[in-house]
Amino acid sequence: MKNKFQFAMTLAVIMAMVFNSLALADSISGDTDALALAVPHANNLSATQNGGTTASYDFSAVINNTGNTSNDVFPGTVVVTITRAGGWLASGSPSSFSFTAYATSQVGTVNITVPCGSAGTVMTTTLDLQAGTSSNGKLLNPDSVHLSYTITAGPDDPSCAPTNTPPTVDAGGSYSGTEGSAIGLEATVTDDDTPSLAWTYSIITADAGTSCSFSDASVEDPTFTCNDDGTFTVTLTADDGVNAPVSDSADVTVSNANPVIDSVSNSGPIFEGSSAMINVTAHDPGSNDTLSYTYDCDNDSVYESASNNCSFADNVGSPFTVGVQATDDDGGSATGSTQVTVNNANPVVAAPSWQSASVSCRQPATLTGISFSDAGVVDNPWHVNIDWGDGPTDTDYDTNAQGDQPNQAHTYNTPGTYTATVGVTDKDSGYGSNSTSISLTVLQTYTVKFLQPFDGSSPSNLITNTMKSGRVVPVKVTIYDDCAQTYVTDPAAVVRINLLASGSTASNDAVEIYADAGASNGNTLYFRWTSDATTPGGGFWIYNLDSKTALNGSALVIGTTYKVDIFVGNVKATTSTWALLKPVK
Repeated sequence: MKNKFQFAMTLAVIMAMVFNSLALADSISGDTDALALAVPHANNLSATQNGGTTASYDFSAVINNTGNTSNDVFPGTVVVTITRAGGWLASGSPSSFSFTAYATSQVGTVNITVPCGSAGTVMTTTLDLQAGTSSNGKLLNPDSVHLSYTITAGPDDPSCAPTNTPPTVDAGGSYSGTEGSAIGLEATVTDDDTPSLAWTYSIITADAGTSCSFSDASVEDPTFTCNDDGTFTVTLTADDGVNAPVSDSADVTVSNANPVIDSVSNSGPIFEGSSAMINVTAHDPGSNDTLSYTYDCDNDSVYESASNNCSFADNVGSPFTVGVQATDDDGGSATGSTQVTVNNANPVVAAPSWQSASVSCRQPATLTGISFSDAGVVDNPWHVNIDWGDGPTDTDYDTNAQGDQPNQAHTYNTPGTYTATVGVTDKDSGYGSNSTSISLTVLQTYTVKFLQPFDGSSPSNLITNTMKSGRVVPVKVTIYDDCAQTYVTDPAAVVRINLLASGSTASNDAVEIYADAGASNGNTLYFRWTSDATTPGGGFWIYNLDSKTALNGSALVIGTTYKVDIFVGNVKATTSTWALLKPVK
């Protein structure tokens, strides 16, 4: 349906028709007619059309005879194809004209719709007419016409809806922050038309494995957090649902954040000479970072060790400060420390042993296997004490070397059994000890001297005393207590004689005829004490040995050599000096 504006435009087009024709020689014999396609319209048409309206623009075409008309015969049928193209083209008809006579005008339309909100916009629509060859083979010249419609959009028609303008977006920035921490955006989004405007944020990360998350990408000023450092681009996109989405971008620089050490602890307290394990918990705000650890075991501010085991040779200075440094793969670091308590370790003493199981009193007893160790390798000097078990006669010395120690000797004056204890004290008063597992037996010994008429014997000086069988021999001895270093003079002491056959022994002593010593000891083995101021010790012990009853009531065998042993109590006193006795006829 055409409005007044459209109708006026159509009249103007028709009034502006002009004939454009070019002659084409008639190739049919005897007929000089020529055909031309003509459009009574200016080639270029300009018009103004309000937005929101559709206008129909008419055009017409004819086939003209430009040659001799005396033999005017139309050459059959000519078909003209109509092609419409360009912006704002709505429709039009027909798609072609079919001519069968000269000067018969046919009319078509071009429909153009100007959209709302296009004021001031210029758009061109074209119309091309192309004539084909007539049915009898005659060609047209010209055979095509080109029309141009230049439309300038005017103000919107009242029927147009209000114009929706796109939103404006300003992403703000540039922005900066640290990894793992929230970075706030200060963006601006405006839209005069759509109350339901929505916007979103996105961020481009350049490094693989790096990600950023927004607190709420649908609000105007969200925060976002990146798990690694780098340079990124944040983009704000607003969409009003009507116009094409509008975007703006800003650069973001995210710096590395240092690790955070949460706690440092250790496996102490420990003893000197051992190691403490250092335990660390830490995290990095950049969750994409990997942490490595180094340790400062000697508290010199140099984190040189990759091992979390720190050893301590001594306890002096305890507690010790141990530092730890956590470093991320971007070079950021943090430090922390812990206090390791190191206690003194007592020396460990080996069990000593006696060189021999028994020794005579007043003879040196040797203690072997004296050794100790100390985890505190710098705990010297160590003080070594040997308690021999016989009173305040300890052996003490200092040494700077642990391990095996020289053997030590000690002389016991009192018979009995003894245990020696080796104690070691380090410089920090740590003490350790150990004792012999087998006791030492200190033997009671005596020195026996045979008085006349007997002679004593020894392994180096064997003297065999001979006596007439049937006689009584007075056996006189002095007994010296080697341990107490005094003569045995107590009449209450139990001193006895023992005869042991020792086999046939050549005699190097003349047969002596002993004076009768008086009555025998009454078939007893016990001596009696006799005071004698002229004898060392103030007396001697005497036993009248009767050859007829010496062997517990039996006679001594003639020609048999007997060893005469003296006992004090149950202790044999004749261990190094004794007497040999052989009865003869």
